[in-house]
Amino acid sequence: MVKSKEHVLRELMEEAEGKFKGLLDWYEAHPDATLAEIEEQVGEMRQELVGKVIEGALALSGKGFQLEGVRCEGCREVMKFQGYRERTVQTVEGEVRVSRAYYYCPRCKRGIFPPG
Repeated sequence: MVKSKEHVLRELMEEAEGKFKGLLDWYEAHPDATLAEIEEQVGEMRQELVGKVIEGALALSGKGFQLEGVRCEGCREVMKFQGYRERTVQTVEGEVRVSRAYYYCPRCKRGIFPPG
């Protein structure tokens, strides 16, 4: 399912608010924290939020579903749409979970997540 920009924005704002509240709670519990300790906490929060931004952007794209047949690179037969599957993708900011269209070739026994 393609999400609307408004839905994605609402989810991101809720996530950011929760992370920031968590940071403030952590700081209240650690009033003598050094700048390095605060930076470490903020860095972890930033990495998680950037991952959510990437997930949100991908949710706007349609997750790779293509109406016309995706052809197998091996035998050139039309592959079968198998639904959506989650994958963990490594980015510069860390791991991101994405849900993508998955296609399978019964002849070659190979599957792909097409770009999109």
